[in-house]
Amino acid sequence: MIHQAMNRYDAQDLFIEGRGDWIDKASFAIQPVKRIVADLSGMAPITLALERMTARIAVQKITDLAFGARRTSMQRLRGLGLDDDMANRVFSQIRENAATTPSTLFRNRKIRRINLAEWADEDARDAFIVAIARMTRQSIQQNDLGNLNKYMTTTMGKLITQFRTFMLVSYSKQFLHHVAARDAQAMFSMMYSVAFAGLSYVAQQQVNAIGREDREEFLEERLSGTEIAKAAFQRSSWASLFPAVIDTGARFVREDPVFAYGRTTGLAANIVSGIPAVDLGNKLFETTSGLAGQLTNPDFQWSKSQTRAANSLLPLQNALGIKQALNKLVEISPETSAVD
Repeated sequence: MIHQAMNRYDAQDLFIEGRGDWIDKASFAIQPVKRIVADLSGMAPITLALERMTARIAVQKITDLAFGARRTSMQRLRGLGLDDDMANRVFSQIRENAATTPSTLFRNRKIRRINLAEWADEDARDAFIVAIARMTRQSIQQNDLGNLNKYMTTTMGKLITQFRTFMLVSYSKQFLHHVAARDAQAMFSMMYSVAFAGLSYVAQQQVNAIGREDREEFLEERLSGTEIAKAAFQRSSWASLFPAVIDTGARFVREDPVFAYGRTTGLAANIVSGIPAVDLGNKLFETTSGLAGQLTNPDFQWSKSQTRAANSLLPLQNALGIKQALNKLVEISPETSAVD
C-alpha cells in the first residue's frame, strides 16, 4: 500500500491547495503517470532492488560489529544515531536474538533472521531500525523534504531546481559526508560510485543507439574514453553541482559544453539552459518556428533538428522502446532545413 502512487502523494505539494479545481485534479491525475514513467525507465525497480540489497548489507554490517568480526569508527555509528551506549545495547540484542550461521568464506557470521519482534529492549530496536534506514538512504540517496532549503520547496524553487534536487542534496549527503569521514570506506564509496555511473552511461548509450542509421559514429563519439570518464564523474553520487558550475563557466570560453552527454534526462548540464522550463521554451520555439517555416517558406523543410525538438515535447519520449521509435523519425528527416 505504501508504494501506491496516490498514497505517497502529499496534498501539501499542490500548486493551489485544497480547492478541488482542475489544477488539483490534474495534479492528482498525473501521479500514476509519474509512477509509470519511473517503472518504464527502469529507475523505480532498480532503485527498489538497490535499497533492499543495501538494507541487507547494512544489517549484516551491524551484525558483524556485534560479534566483533569487523571494526568501524564510532563517528560513523554516531552518524547513524548510535552513540557508545546505544550501540552496545543494539549489539547485545543482536547477539541474544538474531539467527546467524558461520560464513563459509569469511570469518564473520551470516545473518539469517534479525528477529526484531523478540527484542526486549524496545529503544535499542527503534535505534537499530533508524540506523538501517539512515544507512540505506545514505547509500541509495532519496530526497526527503528535510534535505532541501525551504526556498527550494516553493513553486519557483521547484521550477528552478527541477531534476537537480538529487545534485543539490548529494552535496551534503554524499560529498561533504565522505570528506568529513576521510576514511577508506569513504574512498571506496566514491570510487564505486564513479565506476557504476560509468557502466550505466555505457549501457544507456548502447540502448539509445538502437534504431539509428549512424549507430557506429554515434557510439564512437559517445563511448570515447574521455566522454565515459566525464559522464562517470558527472553521474557519480558525490559530483553534486560541480559539473553544472563547470559547464556554466565554460560557456564564456568555449562553444561546446564540457559535460555534453552525462545527464540521464538529456538536459544541458549548465545552470541556466539545464532548467527544464528553459529547455521546454527553447524546444517549443524551435518546433513552432519549424512549422511556421514550412507553411510560409517554400524553400524551408522540416529537418532532423526540428524533429528532435518536437520529439522532446512528447510524453514518455525517454522511455525504452518509445525513444528508439522516435530515433527512426529523426533518421528519415532531412539533414538541413534548406531545400536542395
